[in-house]
Amino acid sequence: LVPKSVQRLSREDTTQIKWRLFSVLITTTFSVVFYPLVFCFEGDTDVQTDYTQVESLSKILGFRWDWRKSLIPIFHVTILYYGQFVTTILQHRFRYVIRRNDKDTQAMYVKDFINSIFLRNFHRYFGSNRWATARDFVLAPIAEEVIFRGLIIPPFLFSTKFRSGNISLTTICLTAPLVFGVAHLHHTLKKLKEPSCNKKVIILSALFQLLYTTLFGAYASFCLVKTGSLPGVILVHSFCNFMGLPSVGFFFMRDTSFGEETRKMLKMYKLVGFLSFILGITCFIFLFQKIFPQENSLLL
Repeated sequence: LVPKSVQRLSREDTTQIKWRLFSVLITTTFSVVFYPLVFCFEGDTDVQTDYTQVESLSKILGFRWDWRKSLIPIFHVTILYYGQFVTTILQHRFRYVIRRNDKDTQAMYVKDFINSIFLRNFHRYFGSNRWATARDFVLAPIAEEVIFRGLIIPPFLFSTKFRSGNISLTTICLTAPLVFGVAHLHHTLKKLKEPSCNKKVIILSALFQLLYTTLFGAYASFCLVKTGSLPGVILVHSFCNFMGLPSVGFFFMRDTSFGEETRKMLKMYKLVGFLSFILGITCFIFLFQKIFPQENSLLL
């Protein structure tokens, strides 16, 4: 649906963003409308669903909101980012310590922290290119979760193979997201066509992106099945897009140019940050069996 002349533009170009948002909106709407005709049948079939009932179809796809279940994923994934939160605060605190002077006060530190952490990011996402913000945090999470989770997961769950135990929930959550991972590789193909590209770097980056998107897709699939709430999964997707990958640059900061006390402080901050990451990851894994419903809520 996007003209070739627009496809040649930069990914951050407003014209291309608008065209792609329009294309994704049409594609997603088309997929949802025609979904019942492809996967939902009455009678003794592999997927048994009465597609004549809109309410039933909406529940099958996860279009429902139970705030207790829907907020579980965002709470769970926030714990995973605990180390990132702590390290960001420590990194900013350390930079403040090494450049402060006698006139600086704690109130000034707090004000500078708010400006650099919150206001700068607010301007970055909502003040520069609002169309890019709408793409990354609104439409992309909605469209991707509707198509790659809401439309792909239910046929597996309602199949006779899953009900008879021939295919496990783990297999579904690990297999279905492969489509989600492959769908993100089109940027790689575009980069490989550039004359001055470094193919080795691009391919390694693509493999890492495939791994990351597949793992996130597996987690999002698990959240959808257990909570039955597609809006809750969309919220998690948007949050992860905002947070991005954890930044570990602080741990590689060199201390050769600092005094003895400052070096000790940096080492202590690095240790606290590292332990925070370990704690966040450990709690994230431990809570998998504690906070999610035991039943598959999407089937209820």
